Amino acid sequence: MAAAKLVDNLNVERRKEPRLSTAQSARLTILDHVRASLRAEVMDFSGRGMRLRTSFEIPMGTAVRIDIEDSLLLGEVCHCVQVDDHYEAGIKLDQVLSGLHDLEEINRNLVGEENRKTELVSR
Repeated sequence: MAAAKLVDNLNVERRKEPRLSTAQSARLTILDHVRASLRAEVMDFSGRGMRLRTSFEIPMGTAVRIDIEDSLLLGEVCHCVQVDDHYEAGIKLDQVLSGLHDLEEINRNLVGEENRKTELVSR
């Protein structure tokens, strides 16, 4: 009876947030001195992490950048296992920036205003 209880405890879901399944393309950049960049597929995600499908193994502890549409995510590889002909990497997210297109437009407007002020002062 104690062994059955132990096995049941090992199968308990430990995540604090639900994972949402997806199949979304992403650009994965390894943040080391080489800065390798490759295509990846987001298989599922939550507020704290995600699972990526990649073509090669990424060492545990590797810092990564993930670009998805107009979002930039920074995280660390928690695990990476080979599944058939690909690898699945678990990523613990540290930072998420969304709405980058809007931020770029605001920045362009601010720089444009600053340039106009500089032109007026120099006249």
